[in-house]
Amino acid sequence: MCGLPVEYKLAMVKIAEKIIAKDISSLEGIVELSSLRIEFESDMDDITQSVCAIDSEMDNLPWGKVREHCSKEFLEKIHKTELLYEDDILMVCKSIIKEYKD
Repeated sequence: MCGLPVEYKLAMVKIAEKIIAKDISSLEGIVELSSLRIEFESDMDDITQSVCAIDSEMDNLPWGKVREHCSKEFLEKIHKTELLYEDDILMVCKSIIKEYKD
């Protein structure tokens, strides 16, 4: 993936590592990963397409400070939905680290 900016790759790796370490939620992480493409005006490679596809599927879920205003019951439903995508997100994160790190 030599056509992608180094800064983009490094930012992607940093976020992917945070997701794997569970320092950020998978939903928050996938939104951050997806937004990097716009920030860096990156082309769509296979990894970026996967990130955008997952983000598109999860874009109706609240994240960040919005969650503070959600009921416990609603957050439990959201968590179940997030779990449906957990394996896909982890697989994408591992691909990011493998392809973009160093």
